[in-house]
Amino acid sequence: MPLPTLSQVWFWGFTVVCAGVGSYVGAYLKKRGENRAIHDDLRQLVDQVRATTEATKRIEAQISDEVWDRQKQWELKQEVLFEATRRIAETSDSLTSFGSAVKISRGEDKEKWEETLSKEATRWANANSALDETLMFIQIVCQEDTIEAYKDFRKIAVDFGRKIAAVDLGDLGTLIWLLSLSLSVTRNAIRRELGIPALPTPQSSGSSAAPIPD
Repeated sequence: MPLPTLSQVWFWGFTVVCAGVGSYVGAYLKKRGENRAIHDDLRQLVDQVRATTEATKRIEAQISDEVWDRQKQWELKQEVLFEATRRIAETSDSLTSFGSAVKISRGEDKEKWEETLSKEATRWANANSALDETLMFIQIVCQEDTIEAYKDFRKIAVDFGRKIAAVDLGDLGTLIWLLSLSLSVTRNAIRRELGIPALPTPQSSGSSAAPIPD
């Protein structure tokens, strides 16, 4: 068998080298492609995590704002209802005092009687004005049944005060019972707004109506 020529040796050697280089380059390019794919996957994962984190923060901020808003609304409602309760009580008390002043005999000290009557009339008028002021806030923060109960109490209180001022006390027992009933209904509406169980309301006007003291 003849020995290979120098050109053949060079050819075979070059072929082997090319094959080795090609194999290395192919493996390198494959590895580089895998690395790039991994890098792209990691970048996508980072982007997804970042997007999820930002979305979570937005949701948390929104929830926090909503909770804060609900808390402030609840605090406002409490403040309005507590003030309404105080003004209802003041109106009821002022009517009782006004009626008592009207029923008191003038006696010999007419000037003192007129002074007392004027004082109690002014107190009732101020209480009535305060009811009007609170009604606007009630209409903003409360349910319809509470608004209507409050408006009914105000109407009865105004009618009662006008009759006292006109010394029209013929149906005083009925007026007192209506005021007491409306007061109870309004207070129970306020209790429901605050999540507190209601109390029994007056059932009849009969002899249970408390008279204005002499």
